[in-house]
Amino acid sequence: PDIVEGAPYMAMEFASRGSLLDVRLPIDWTDLFNVTRAVLRGLGHAHSHGLVHRDIKPANILLGSTNDLRPCVKLADFGIADVLSYRRRASGDYTASSVEAAIGTPRYMAPEQFRGHWRDYGPWTDLYATGALVWELVTGAPLFDAANPYELARLHLSEAIPEFRPRFDVPPELLEWLRRLLAKAPHDRLLSAADAQNVLTDVDE
Repeated sequence: PDIVEGAPYMAMEFASRGSLLDVRLPIDWTDLFNVTRAVLRGLGHAHSHGLVHRDIKPANILLGSTNDLRPCVKLADFGIADVLSYRRRASGDYTASSVEAAIGTPRYMAPEQFRGHWRDYGPWTDLYATGALVWELVTGAPLFDAANPYELARLHLSEAIPEFRPRFDVPPELLEWLRRLLAKAPHDRLLSAADAQNVLTDVDE
């Protein structure tokens, strides 16, 4: 349709390489390390402003190129970001928006998301999804897979992570880093994106 003069519009930055969903596997350790570090930096910035993304997945990681204004990795789609958890936990405020519901993309959702426990949301929730994302990039297969979301929820909630089978060479310490992100209980995970980035840097050394 024709654009009507005076109509509102939104201009968004273009990422000419698409998203991680468009990347052909396998990549290599250097690319994986750089992309993961960039994702963690972006999450750290979001978390510092009280935002928990809740939908980290390949389609929401955009890749720039030297043809772009900012040739970097970008986090996209904060449409279901949790903004109020910190305030609600502190105040005990329960509103209509406090209803517990499982929201996110099941393949990458943390256990507390499947349970709808918004009081447990925090940076660690996005770190679980980041672990699931990195697992998939390294192995070429999702952390857990199932025919329906109910079975997928059961796997994320109670099943141990499967055998780690990288499709390209990675440091042996990467598996322990993934375990620390993919712990079932939030308090057993690395608690901040900065912590996850620091440990990942140690893995690369």
